[in-house]
Amino acid sequence: MLKQHWYVISIAFIGIFFGILAGAFFSLIHDLPQINSLKQFKPSSVTTVFSSDNKILAKFYIEKRFPVSIEKIPKNLVSALITIEDKNFYIHSGINLKAIFRAILHNLKARSYTQGASTLTQQLAKTLFLSSEKSIARKIK
Repeated sequence: MLKQHWYVISIAFIGIFFGILAGAFFSLIHDLPQINSLKQFKPSSVTTVFSSDNKILAKFYIEKRFPVSIEKIPKNLVSALITIEDKNFYIHSGINLKAIFRAILHNLKARSYTQGASTLTQQLAKTLFLSSEKSIARKIK
């Protein structure tokens, strides 16, 4: 009889623990944008003001960007970027768990954020949707 009570209490605590974990996770991700929003993404670019005789009067911009298609980017540049930033880009699914655990251990040992583990996918998500704040909450998002 006592063993059954212990079994029921254990299952209840496990359920409560995972419920709290799921609640914390969903509270962190509830306000994240959907991946479909990337279909309408337009990076900021230069606004050019022309006169009536088609002469440039002014250019306004926060960041001077000129979007180009992926076909115009040299293959060697793409290869170099992937090699330097995320050598396992074609292997993982956007998150490199091995690199994350390595960085966690290294950062715990150093007692500060000294090493990152962001994949190119995570870096893009951070740039488009999040801040550059170094926090565990932002990393989970």
